[in-house]
Amino acid sequence: MIVWGGVGADYLNDGARYNRKTDTWTALRPIGALAPRYLHTAVWTGTEMIVWGGYGSGYNLGNGARYNPASNTWTLLPTRGAPAARSYHTAVWTGNEMLIWGGTGGPSGTIRFNDGARYNPLTDTWRPISTNGAPSARYQHKAVWTGSEMIIYGGNDVQRYFYDGARYNQALDTWTALPTNGAPVGITDHTAIWSGTEMLVWGGSTNYALSTTVNSGARYNPSANTWTAMSLAGSPVARIKHTAVWSDAGLIVWGGMDPTYNLRYDGGRYFPAADAWSADTTPAVPPLSILRYGANVVLSWTTNCVGVELIARRDMLASSAWSLVTNVPAVVGNQFMVTNPIAGPSAFYELFLPGPAPVLAATPSGTTLIIAWPTSAIGYTLQSTTNLVPGAVWTPVTNGPIVASSRYYLTNRLIGPSRFFRLVK
Repeated sequence: MIVWGGVGADYLNDGARYNRKTDTWTALRPIGALAPRYLHTAVWTGTEMIVWGGYGSGYNLGNGARYNPASNTWTLLPTRGAPAARSYHTAVWTGNEMLIWGGTGGPSGTIRFNDGARYNPLTDTWRPISTNGAPSARYQHKAVWTGSEMIIYGGNDVQRYFYDGARYNQALDTWTALPTNGAPVGITDHTAIWSGTEMLVWGGSTNYALSTTVNSGARYNPSANTWTAMSLAGSPVARIKHTAVWSDAGLIVWGGMDPTYNLRYDGGRYFPAADAWSADTTPAVPPLSILRYGANVVLSWTTNCVGVELIARRDMLASSAWSLVTNVPAVVGNQFMVTNPIAGPSAFYELFLPGPAPVLAATPSGTTLIIAWPTSAIGYTLQSTTNLVPGAVWTPVTNGPIVASSRYYLTNRLIGPSRFFRLVK
């Protein structure tokens, strides 16, 4: 996973790569030529990440770059033929081109666009997307790629909200309007994903008022050119700004904000073949807010998700271990708060939801005993004793383990009396 840009205390133009196998982050090489921004888009080509557009320092941006993780290098995109500077646009990767469409730009973001362009990395060139038959100018719409077409749906131009969309054929450079009969009503802050045969649109609101947030959706089938309403039975509560992905298990919806301004830590799974929802009630880890005030660091998280623990480490090296933060959090409103739990020049924090008790493995190897346990066993201490009688004295094992393939390993020589080991929290 590659993360780049965004906004915190200021606009950002840095990022990092996350390796899920080693559970480590690697910083991206800086690119000073690309201004800090957010509201940009990013696509993955199979070998490179391409970022384009966005907003930063008071104006919309009309440039971008390609990042190659293999060489950790950036290549600026040409600006000749590129779309006008914009944000809130959409981008899809077709297999050979990046398609940019729609968005907002101009002075104070007052212009809405119904145009776009196609970028080809092999030729390093842009060419325009036809506007003949294109949807009306808009932003906050959604786009999916079907394998042969880009489908645009929803969005607004501030004054009007659009319950329509169109399909763009890359090979023919032509647009075909979507039918409006049966189209979903969630048209801003909604989600749209491609299932392999259909576009599924769910959630969102009918305008900027949270009171118009919906928990409904519909499936669009390009082959039949029809919409089919999604069942409401068992669907998640109404929400906006949620996320949605497609998997072998169907559509998965999670998170977002409900009509009463509450952040949601739940979701659901939708199965198109059965037109049915299955609730996802698995406990989730809430977002961790980190604020720095002078020498103090304040960490906070919501009180409505119990069982999570605050952990910390000094760096993000694979060999570094997480440790529990033992400070008792204060409760302020609906938030847990911990102030400056670790002193020092740097520290990294995370909320952790403990799983089942870890299994400790012991394997003889010649004259040594190799003890192993998962690195997810945060807060556990390895102890040993020479006797298993009631009241036996267990002492911490002070040897430092090594880390490999998400497991701790510790080697002990098989000499002297029998020795027993356990993990204790």
